[in-house]
Amino acid sequence: NNIVDYTGGDVVGVGIDITRRGAEPAPLGNRVFNNTFYSQTNHTSGITAIRVISGASDTIIKNNYASFPNTSNKALVSDSSGNAIISNNVMTNSPGFIDSNNISPLARNFQINPSANLAIGQGIAVPVFEDYLGKLHKSPYSLGAYLP
Repeated sequence: NNIVDYTGGDVVGVGIDITRRGAEPAPLGNRVFNNTFYSQTNHTSGITAIRVISGASDTIIKNNYASFPNTSNKALVSDSSGNAIISNNVMTNSPGFIDSNNISPLARNFQINPSANLAIGQGIAVPVFEDYLGKLHKSPYSLGAYLP
């Protein structure tokens, strides 16, 4: 579970980048489960929550929740490998976070408001046992880093 808040950033954003660095072997066996991505900033050059490079294999991306309401060039997942398993992920302009726009970055609250029906109960069972606060995952599974 990760929370990626790009708010205030002025460069092209990628939250989780499954890529090769230098002479490393191609990425293999990556799992991206139950993450929350957000930005209230208008990223004119674009923003991507999860990027998978060509050559990566055995990548699974599930139960992620993103909102970039002020950016038009955006993607939840960019999969250049063409073989990632991607399911139960949602990007919305109305995420229903409790307080994602607080002026103080450390006071922002990305917990899901009980009215956020795009995230609640829309997940699938994955090997993540607790949410960001340590609450036990159980059915019905939700999207993002926090349970409602």
